Amino acid sequence: MTDRLRAAIIFLALAVLHTWPLASAPHRLSLNDNADAQLNTWIISWIAHTLPTHPTALWYGNIFQLGEQALRFSEPLVVPALAGAPIVWLGGTGHWRPTANGYSGLTPPSYRKRSETLWYFPEQRAVDTLLALGATHAMVHLERFAPHEIPGVIRAMEQQHNLRLLAADLDGHRPYRVVRE
Repeated sequence: MTDRLRAAIIFLALAVLHTWPLASAPHRLSLNDNADAQLNTWIISWIAHTLPTHPTALWYGNIFQLGEQALRFSEPLVVPALAGAPIVWLGGTGHWRPTANGYSGLTPPSYRKRSETLWYFPEQRAVDTLLALGATHAMVHLERFAPHEIPGVIRAMEQQHNLRLLAADLDGHRPYRVVRE
């Protein structure tokens, strides 16, 4: 074993030790419950995705209504993004698709208008709005619903002919494909 490999293993072990128990389940134990944490997650994922695939499009983020150079409205976390890039490349957090909502405490007027119907997801009027927007996917966070509402929400989504469940985890995250029929 080379000295470099030995050093890398030691540093990895120390990083896990110093972040325990977070390192045991970062997807569940990380505090990502505020808009700034979610925005920074998106920025890191966007940069890690865009630099190797479309470096000239770096500032044209797929968030905030696809505005001109949307990433300039936020802090460009280039160094953290480069450090986290291998995680993103190996199947990390980013979905790299336009979003229909605002971010970082900023709610654009277009979202306010959409929220009048999207608030009622998975009712048909909300699904119709997603279809009109050209949405390809919808991410449902069941933990945001009251426990007594969850079975009804799942039933309603199963009855929607425009939604196809792609996966589900134990924490209530359910990505759906929005299908045009």
